Amino acid sequence: MPIGLVTNCWQIQLASGESVEELVEQASRRGYRAIELRHGALGEFESGESRFPNASMLSRLPVRFPEVRFNVAIPFPFLAEAAKPTDPLFQAGLWAADA
Repeated sequence: MPIGLVTNCWQIQLASGESVEELVEQASRRGYRAIELRHGALGEFESGESRFPNASMLSRLPVRFPEVRFNVAIPFPFLAEAAKPTDPLFQAGLWAADA
């Protein structure tokens, strides 16, 4: 099983202006091979006031870091009856995961 981490571990670095891409590079050099891209902790890879994942930007990560597996985590109530696949957060998460 690959060793990994979650981007919300980088809140201090992100707040000080480091980019997710730089942090992934550092993690990759240290042998981390799985990174969870957590909603709210994606820095430049989130857009808008809601900070939805930006799929077109996220698509760069697996190209630049083919040795790292990425997954996307969003706060969506997947098991709730009210959950709809047309929800904007669900759509953003789906596009980000596909990217």
